[in-house]
Amino acid sequence: LEVLLGRYEPTTKAHAGQPIYQKVAEASGVGNAGGPCFLYHWGIQDGEEQDGWWFGDEVGGAMVYCYAHAIGFPPPAAGWRIPMDDHPEISCLRVLPDGGSSSSAPS
Repeated sequence: LEVLLGRYEPTTKAHAGQPIYQKVAEASGVGNAGGPCFLYHWGIQDGEEQDGWWFGDEVGGAMVYCYAHAIGFPPPAAGWRIPMDDHPEISCLRVLPDGGSSSSAPS
């Protein structure tokens, strides 16, 4: 799960009507593990079970790390699951907007 940890900044692109965020590396080394990571919303184009927020190495790519079913902004703070077998919940993962504003990037 280390690949998920760090600060995410909005990109200039959107998907399913929601902003796309990319993890940024910080001088402290936080966020440098595991290569690129994006947080994006996927709509119902592939079925309702796909609708929600996803972390992956690219938007819409085959390598996804976790997801949470939620509609709209912001991404949910909790309820993130690993997309495998019984879809276990990652109870220690929290996605929080920076500064508490609904237009801020998640951290």
